Amino acid sequence: MRYDQSRADELDRMMLELLLPASAVESLGRWLADPGRGQRYAKGVGLTASRTRPPSGKP
Repeated sequence: MRYDQSRADELDRMMLELLLPASAVESLGRWLADPGRGQRYAKGVGLTASRTRPPSGKP
């Protein structure tokens, strides 16, 4: 299966039409901040996260 940018673009358009309510965004923020739940996703997981470096010339 090949990557189809047009499908990703269409999803972006749909997401802009169906914005999440503020309460859902706040809830996601709390979940990402919770060490026992989503914090590992906010920080990244495994060896991949520890090896990731910004492009040269950027902090």
